[in-house]
Amino acid sequence: MKKLFTLALLLMLSAPALAAHNGPHIRVSVNGLVCDFCAVSMNKTFSKKTGVASVDVNLTTKIVRIDMMPGADIGDDEI
Repeated sequence: MKKLFTLALLLMLSAPALAAHNGPHIRVSVNGLVCDFCAVSMNKTFSKKTGVASVDVNLTTKIVRIDMMPGADIGDDEI
């Protein structure tokens, strides 16, 4: 029960930060994405790009979500 309460509190505190993002979202399906090393590398690589607000690499769904800052974009060739 204590863990559930902590998780709920964390989600409530982070919700305003998540809601404040107004830039475009890019979702990319990556075949063969199976290890944490790949996920960390992709996160570091995309986070260094200009205009990237956040990166989420999900190993379960094999989806990389890149949140861009308003007005920013990243080309297919860079992805």
